[in-house]
Amino acid sequence: MGKRILFVARGDENMGEGFSYALDLARAVGEDIVLLVVRKTRMLMDRFEDLMSAVAFAEEGDHKTAREIAAAGITEPDIAGNTAGLVEDGRRAGVNVQVSSAQGDMVSAVKAFIKSGNNVDMVVLSPGITNSGEDGVRELGRLVKGVSRPVVAMSRQQAGA
Repeated sequence: MGKRILFVARGDENMGEGFSYALDLARAVGEDIVLLVVRKTRMLMDRFEDLMSAVAFAEEGDHKTAREIAAAGITEPDIAGNTAGLVEDGRRAGVNVQVSSAQGDMVSAVKAFIKSGNNVDMVVLSPGITNSGEDGVRELGRLVKGVSRPVVAMSRQQAGA
């Protein structure tokens, strides 16, 4: 299998943002794209707090709110539905787009993907990852130090800039 561009996006963001750049880049260099959707693992304590809130509402007789709070942490973003349009965009552009998902932090997910024998020529990060404030800068630094591939980081343009 040939080399591929790894486009990394979070599962809770607009995955199309920045994808057009990765698609143009892949078409220019004749490579495929793997769209790696990374879903953050909710911390156990956050989930525990949600469940305790649900218990408090249930004890007060508000069962509807209790069910909504308890179910809120269970739903996952519809990755297949969110990526189907991107795969179709790639097909129309003549670029093969594959979708893969991982759970946890972005740096570990990218390292594991590359380490598992996948041929990746470069890593392209969506603007949602690089524009996430101090956490995004820290993740970018860890990724650049941790993978032996070029890393392209995109950012959102300011309105009126």
